[in-house]
Amino acid sequence: MRTSQYRKKQSATVTDSYKHKKDSVCSLCGSSLFAKYTFTRHLINLENKSKLSVQVRGCKNVDCTNHTARLKPVVYQNQIVPESAYGIDVYALIGHLRMSDRKTIPEIHREMLEAYPHLEFGERHVENMLNHLNLCIEQSGKNADYLSAYFSSRSQDKLLLSIDGVQPEQGHQILYIVREVQSGKILWSSYSRYSDADSLEKTILLPLQSLLEKAKLSVVGWVADKELAISKAIGSVYPNVAFQHCQTHFLAAMKAPLANDDTEIGKTLKKKFGKIKPIERCIDTAFQAKELAECEKQVLENLCTMIRNWLTTSLSHKHRFKGLEVYDSLKEIKESIVILRKNKDHKILQTLEDKLVTCFSDLEVQYAALKQGKEILNQLTDLLYGAKDDKGDRETEIYKNSKDSKKVKEEVEHLLAESHESYKKHSTEMRGYLRHFQKSYQDWKTNLFTCYDHPEIPNDNNRLELSHSQMKKQYRRITGQKSTAQYLINHGEQAAFILDYTSNKGTQEDLVELLKQTDSIETKKQKKREKLKSQHRGRNTANRKTLTKTLAKIEQKWGWKQE
Repeated sequence: MRTSQYRKKQSATVTDSYKHKKDSVCSLCGSSLFAKYTFTRHLINLENKSKLSVQVRGCKNVDCTNHTARLKPVVYQNQIVPESAYGIDVYALIGHLRMSDRKTIPEIHREMLEAYPHLEFGERHVENMLNHLNLCIEQSGKNADYLSAYFSSRSQDKLLLSIDGVQPEQGHQILYIVREVQSGKILWSSYSRYSDADSLEKTILLPLQSLLEKAKLSVVGWVADKELAISKAIGSVYPNVAFQHCQTHFLAAMKAPLANDDTEIGKTLKKKFGKIKPIERCIDTAFQAKELAECEKQVLENLCTMIRNWLTTSLSHKHRFKGLEVYDSLKEIKESIVILRKNKDHKILQTLEDKLVTCFSDLEVQYAALKQGKEILNQLTDLLYGAKDDKGDRETEIYKNSKDSKKVKEEVEHLLAESHESYKKHSTEMRGYLRHFQKSYQDWKTNLFTCYDHPEIPNDNNRLELSHSQMKKQYRRITGQKSTAQYLINHGEQAAFILDYTSNKGTQEDLVELLKQTDSIETKKQKKREKLKSQHRGRNTANRKTLTKTLAKIEQKWGWKQE
C-alpha cells in the first residue's frame, strides 16, 4: 500500500537567547541566584518560528524552596504556554476568533494557516488549544485573588448568590452553577454525581465557601428553586443567611394543572375541527363554477388561513395560556362568520360555522374554569411583583421597597381565601384548581416572602436560568449543531465561565494577560482530572463492539480478593 510522504516542517528562522539579569535575586528570600544549566527549544509564535536558548537558575540559599526550583527568565515565561510549542499570542488569537468572532474549528484553522503559513498545525491542535484556554478561563473564575480584585473594583464585599442545576441529558449528572446576582458574575460551576444535600455540600457549597473566605467576601443572601436538597444544604452551610425561594417557580407550580387543561382544550379544538383543506378545495371549485366573486373568494380564503394559523399554532408556552388563546380566537372568527352570513349567506360559511360550533361544544365549563383560574393567578402575580403600568411594565424594585413580608403574605392569603369563597360552588374543575392553589401555597410559603424584608434579594432565579439558555445558544451559534447535550457533558463546567467571559467582551490582550497569570501546575492537575472524566465517560458509553470484552472483565473481577 502506498503511503503519503512525510512533509518536512520549516526550520527556525530566528535564533534568540534568554538570560536572567546579573543582579537578579530570589523572589522568596532575596538571596542571589546561581546558573544551573541552559537548554534549547523551538517556539512558534505569530511572527516566526524561533530557536531559543534559555538559562535556568536556582536560589543559592539551601533552605529556600527555590534552591531546587528551575527559575526561568520572566521575559521568556511571558511568551510561552507550558508544555506547548506554540506561543501565548497564538493561543490568544485562536481564543479571540472562537469567542468573539464565533468561528468554528475548521474556520479558525483555515484562517490561521492563510495568515501565518509557518504555524503548520492541524485542526486537532486548534481544538487542544481551545480546550486549554477553556481550562484557564475556568481556573481564573475560581481564583480567590481574581475574585477579590474584581469585587473590589465594584466596591462590593457582600454577595447575593443564586444556584440552579442543568441536566444535559436524562440520566446524566446535574451541572450546578452559582451566580452572583448584582454583578452577574459566575462564581462556581461543577457537576454533582448525586443531588442529595450531603453531596451538594461537599461538591458545591463547601468549596465555594472556602473560595469566598480566601477572597474575603461574605454572603448575605441566597435565591434558589424549591428543592429540598438545595434548601437543606444552604441552611447547613449558611445557617444565618437570608434565603428566598424563586417566585417564578412558585407561580409555575400553582399553574401546573391549569397548564395541562389548557393544552387539552387546544388539542380538543384542533381534533374536533378536523381538516381545513377540503373547505379550501370547495372554495376553488365554487370560484371556477362562478358561484363566488373574486372578492368573496379572497374573504373565504382569508378566513381559512386565519383558522389554519390557529389550528397549527404550538400549545407549549412557559407563561401564556395558548389553549385559551386558540379558543378565544376561533370564537371571534365564528362571530365574524355570523355577521357575514347575515349580509350574504353561503354554504361554505355555513360549513365553517358548523365546524366551529362543534369545536366549542362540551368545552364551555372547562373554559370558564380556566379563565377564572387564570384571573386568580394574574392577581397573585400582581401581589408578588407589583401591578403593571400603562406600558405593561412592572416596577418591582419600587414595589418591594413599599412592602414587607408580613403585609404581602397577608394579601396573598386573603386573595386565596376570597377566591375559595367566591368559586367553591362553581364547577368540579374550578374546585380542583382552588384545592391545588391552597396545597401549593402551603408547600411553598416558607422563604417565599424573604425578598420584601431584604429588597436587594431578587424575587426569582430567572437571570441564572437565562444564562443556561444563553450558554447553549452560544454553542449552537458557533457550531451550527442543535443538540448541546454532549458539549455540556464534556465541557459543562467550563461553558458557564466561557459565557461569563464572552459577555464581558474580553479582548485578545485580555486573553494574553489571563494566560500569563494562569497557574501551570493547577492547569496540569485540571487536565489530568479532565482526562480521568473522559475515560470514565468512555467506560460508561454503551458500545456493542466492546460489550463482550467488558462483561468478561466484570466476570473476572467479581469475587476477586486482593492478597
